[in-house]
Amino acid sequence: MFSSNNYISILFATIISVAFVWVFTSLQFMRATHTIEELDANIAKWNNNEPRNYSYKIVKGCMFLHSINVTNIGGNLSYSGNEGGANPANIAALFKELRKAINSAHSLQIEYSSMGYPKSYSVDWSNSVVDDECFATVELLADIRE
Repeated sequence: MFSSNNYISILFATIISVAFVWVFTSLQFMRATHTIEELDANIAKWNNNEPRNYSYKIVKGCMFLHSINVTNIGGNLSYSGNEGGANPANIAALFKELRKAINSAHSLQIEYSSMGYPKSYSVDWSNSVVDDECFATVELLADIRE
């Protein structure tokens, strides 16, 4: 026969086990999946909405944080700020990195702006490697009037 202490222990262990399985499987389904088609649609949207002259700031980090101010005047890019190895340093290069991440990263979160450019993203390249996560944000995008 079960004593009341064993019954409560078994019930508690069962509840904890069920909760653990539910949380784990929920997190797996909640992980956003992004597709090449979604990326291509946002590239097309950006190509249709890209101003002729504009500036923005990219904040990017993998192991170190880099902040780069970018000015695009008629397709000619100029950079200022802490460039210290930060790569990529323009929106086209961010799209290229996202294409690679969609094809090979363990997990990926992307937020696109209404204009189509990647407003922010975070990438975990491998489930089994510690500290391989990277992120980037595009901030302060502003149209420069001629």
